[in-house]
Amino acid sequence: MLDFPTVPKAIEFAVATEGMGVRTYTKLAERFSEQEDLSEAFAMLVADEKAHRAQFEALLEELEPDDDIMTDEEKHRYLCAMARSEFFKSEAGSATKWDDVQSLDEALTKSLDFEKATLGLYLAIQDIIGEDESLGAIIEAEKRHVARLMRYILTEEKMKGLGDGF
Repeated sequence: MLDFPTVPKAIEFAVATEGMGVRTYTKLAERFSEQEDLSEAFAMLVADEKAHRAQFEALLEELEPDDDIMTDEEKHRYLCAMARSEFFKSEAGSATKWDDVQSLDEALTKSLDFEKATLGLYLAIQDIIGEDESLGAIIEAEKRHVARLMRYILTEEKMKGLGDGF
């Protein structure tokens, strides 16, 4: 979790968060391997999260020094609040309890919560640093993840990854 977030720290945190998504969705794809459509959906999320992690790493390299970007106390509090999601808390937080997931409903609901938490953090980063093409693309992909996970939860429709027009 980010105790005193700066924009570079928030982006480093986003890189780590996407890595957590890769590990988690890989485990879920394996856990639900007997349900081919669902396993494929989690595998597609793995690919998407890997792509997002690479995009955040590139954004971090391109980032200009944030001299005055965090001097606004309200921006700092906003970023801090978004980074304090239940999902991003350390050992006590939801992010570390994926091994407890037993049912398909629980896996999908937890995945939806994770995607919503990351979307909120990424929107906060965008609000602070302004428009960025890569960050905007990640945010749009995260919105699609949220929408498609919700649609899958409600209808059990087959999910598609970004490469398949997700």
